[in-house]
Amino acid sequence: MADNHAEKTKKRKKNKKGKKGPAFGEVGKGNGGGQQQPSPQSSVNIIALTLSVMEKNLVMQLLAEFLASNKLELKLEGMNNEQRSLIHSYAQSMGLKSVSRGPTHNRVLSVTRSPGSSLHHCLDAPVLLVNSKVTRTLASSVAKIERVLAAAAHKGNGSRADLNRQRNGFGLVGVRQVPPHPDNQNNPLYWERTGLPIFRYRTMIQSILQQHQVLVVKGSTGSGKSTQVPQYVLEWAADTMNEVRIVVSQPRRIAAISVSERISKERGELPGGTVGYQIRMNSNCTSHTVLTLTTSGCLLRALTMDTEAFFETVTHLIIDEVHERDLDTDFLLLVIKLELQKNPYLRVILMSATMDLDALSAYFGNVPVLDVEGRSFGVRIFQMEQILSETGYMTAAMKHILGEKIDTATADELLHAYILTRYMESDIDNNLIVSLLELLTKSGEKGAVIVYLPGYNDMTSLMECLYNSLPADKIQILLLHSQVENHEQKKIFRNYPNVQLTIILSTNIGQTSITIPELVYVIDVGKSKMKIYDAKTNAAQLATTPISQADAQQRAGRAGRIRDGICYRLYSSEQFAKMNIYTIPEIQRRTLDEICLLTKVAAPEQSIPTFLSQALDAPQPEAVNQACSRLKLLGVLQDTNESITMLGRIIAELPLSVQMGKCVVYSIYYRCLGSMSIIAAFHSVRDPFVLPVDRRRSFFPQEARLKLTENCHSDLIGMISLYKQYTDISRRGHKELAQFCELNYLCSNSMAMFVSAVSTLRESVCRIFKLDQTAKRHASANDRDNNMLRLALTAGLYPNLAYYDYTKHELVAECDPNVLVSRNSCLLGKKKMRTLPSEWVLYVEKTRVSEYKSSLEQTSLVSTLHVAIAGGKELKITKRPSSSPGLLDTAPKGQLCIDHWVRIGLHPMFGEQLITLRALIKREVDRMVMLRRMDSCIGPEIVRSMLSADEGTIALN
Repeated sequence: MADNHAEKTKKRKKNKKGKKGPAFGEVGKGNGGGQQQPSPQSSVNIIALTLSVMEKNLVMQLLAEFLASNKLELKLEGMNNEQRSLIHSYAQSMGLKSVSRGPTHNRVLSVTRSPGSSLHHCLDAPVLLVNSKVTRTLASSVAKIERVLAAAAHKGNGSRADLNRQRNGFGLVGVRQVPPHPDNQNNPLYWERTGLPIFRYRTMIQSILQQHQVLVVKGSTGSGKSTQVPQYVLEWAADTMNEVRIVVSQPRRIAAISVSERISKERGELPGGTVGYQIRMNSNCTSHTVLTLTTSGCLLRALTMDTEAFFETVTHLIIDEVHERDLDTDFLLLVIKLELQKNPYLRVILMSATMDLDALSAYFGNVPVLDVEGRSFGVRIFQMEQILSETGYMTAAMKHILGEKIDTATADELLHAYILTRYMESDIDNNLIVSLLELLTKSGEKGAVIVYLPGYNDMTSLMECLYNSLPADKIQILLLHSQVENHEQKKIFRNYPNVQLTIILSTNIGQTSITIPELVYVIDVGKSKMKIYDAKTNAAQLATTPISQADAQQRAGRAGRIRDGICYRLYSSEQFAKMNIYTIPEIQRRTLDEICLLTKVAAPEQSIPTFLSQALDAPQPEAVNQACSRLKLLGVLQDTNESITMLGRIIAELPLSVQMGKCVVYSIYYRCLGSMSIIAAFHSVRDPFVLPVDRRRSFFPQEARLKLTENCHSDLIGMISLYKQYTDISRRGHKELAQFCELNYLCSNSMAMFVSAVSTLRESVCRIFKLDQTAKRHASANDRDNNMLRLALTAGLYPNLAYYDYTKHELVAECDPNVLVSRNSCLLGKKKMRTLPSEWVLYVEKTRVSEYKSSLEQTSLVSTLHVAIAGGKELKITKRPSSSPGLLDTAPKGQLCIDHWVRIGLHPMFGEQLITLRALIKREVDRMVMLRRMDSCIGPEIVRSMLSADEGTIALN
């Protein structure tokens, strides 16, 4: 008998049994924040733990591959009940049928589909009905278009721009110099430097670099590696009169700035002299700068865009925090490894806190590894079984399970009873955290505690519990989250003499590079948010996943920075042993579009899969192939040999994502560069909208967003209004600007970075396309025409396009038939979707919000005419099938086929003329890109006339 129904029924019964209120034991007898505990009857039956996120993604990939194939049946064996239940659920959501048969020990699950069903959904309901003015505009322009195309075929596109004059080192290419000696006289910091653990390795580091090209430095917390190693190279160069140029990479902007300023201070110099920093949209360097700190992303662009010029001047390259394994750093390691083979004079230092350093050493040819101890105090670590045993934490449900063993239960028995009382392993047990903090307040010892939680909702939920359970006069609760206002984050560094316990609720950003006063305790729930990319549906998922063992050690180390501390791990020793030793590298779980593009810049002679397979941890082949296919669709890579196109080379020079870069290029052609540069810059910096500390105000930032997008039906265009309001108010003075940011839940620092990013981006575009003042004005002539702006967005963001099917009341995207708009979108709500003036939705990113639903982020309505003019790559006109759903018999008989999934009904003659117009646009854009300058074009004016007459397009304004 099929078991899917039985499994679902069992789940429902289990859930119904567990709806009693919270039960509390000997510790934490207050309300503890209302975390529900299961009833004794249901608890005994809970024996299975939930599947990991990676397992769920594998199931999704398995079913997606089945849909993409020609098979009608998929048979799966050797799975447990939980895995089969998950597949039944996913299969149903994808329109597939599933059934399990066979004996309990050898059940076979069969997934079937009807012939013709596919992962790629073909849209044939849309119809383009235009008025006579639009058709006349296009028809009257056809002859002129054909003359231009004929002349172009005869003359060609002209000669290419001289790329040798386009060199750009992103501020990191300079002149080698002999650095001055530091001013150590009367500098108290000099003696502080000599007390650091790494100081006794100073001579050894300088000596090793004379004999080896690469050195790996493992420096524990407090060793001083980040500030001292670069100075040892500077001091060696000054002593030996060697000309050097040193570049140091940090994973974050704030680290690059703070380390740069600290080194300058220790040398007795002003920032920006011998030592400076160069980060995206910000710089503090002079012609005398010898040591430059930067971010891994900025270094990657400088290195790949002009590798020869970079290595002609740089003598020492230092990559700090290698253990974080971010995408940019892993790609940097690969490029550096190849450069070392042909550049014997280059010296590289790789610095890490926790990582498999033997593998890193072997990757570079078994190079020396220097292990520097940290300067920290002892930390006592309590695992979950020890916490339960020593604190006496006991719930009524646990008592029921233990029975007569309540007073004699071992640590393992307590742990087993606790696990059985938890509904889901992924839940955060607020009751237990509150109970631990109650014990700390009762102890009477003053200090600070950091509680590591996955996300904002977890933090605000626990905060409410704490305010309801702990004495307000004894505690100070603070939040440390990337989307919380800066001044709120800085509160963690203050001393609070009038409270006993400072409680900091933090995500993993509080895991490294911070020293919190009086921090004595750490409470670690063992989970964090991790972004995982699904190549099949082109969707990212911000999932709550177990941390790695290395992360756990780093978190525990926070308690030992000032004095001896205690770390409470809310997971067992067995769970710790099952954790990954190190964090999964980003290169194996993120979209690879930008990296694949930079691969063709850095190593044009190699294929992308071959080049990336040489990485320290190679990415998934499916993700690489998906990224290459997308880059070809965007016109960034050639279809035949993967070589980079002229468009791709320009996009690689812009500090933007690939699709936003293409939007900017097309905005020059459509004469709306000024407005598009604002939209693109907004997506290149951190979201300036902040999360309020008070959970009751969590929806206020969304209200502020919606005010910006009133009547424009676009989250993207709304950011232009934000930019203009901010820059207008900034002229009135700092006080009014601060009030504006506070009223609209904006981070003032992020807004300043946003404005700076707009200026920097415009400067980059003007440099690439050689735009003078007159050309800049011409390139922004249509800035106030939102429909020309939507056209440029469509050209760049496609295939990030979804269609609202009014007959089924569903929003459908390519490869993903079950999507919805983000809760932050101005288009939110099914009722609202039914009344919107267009059924086409552009989006910047797609994210998984549940097991089989995706959310579209940063959305914008576009018209059918927008899609027909600017969407897609391959176009043809065919006869519309008579069976097309949703179309009346009187509907147009022609069909515009855009790539493999969009089908738009229209009159055949209009469609043929539209394809001729598309050929003109492609020819004019190609010429603009080839010459790297604006040229006289007739396409933009023809298109603008058509859009201004189209009723479906007019309705969007």
